[in-house]
Amino acid sequence: NACHTVLPTLDSQLDVEQLHLKAQQSDLICKAIQTLSPDQQQVIELTFFRGLTNQEIADHLAIPLGTVKGRIRLALQHLRRRLEPAMRKGWL
Repeated sequence: NACHTVLPTLDSQLDVEQLHLKAQQSDLICKAIQTLSPDQQQVIELTFFRGLTNQEIADHLAIPLGTVKGRIRLALQHLRRRLEPAMRKGWL
């Protein structure tokens, strides 16, 4: 699962409290991503964790570019709704 790449690495610049907060934020985001459909999870992973462009994703998956864009848009809308309570509380 590419979600685990969100977790911060140990860095002397981060104190334990900051590291804990980043781990909690990563966990919230990963859990939200897991609620997406498999197709939406796939395009989110390819876009945000692997850095592929929309066209590269379309070519890789052999689907139309518009389908890629639509899946990303729907996934981001879903994630926004799912994470909104945490954002309002200042957790993200």
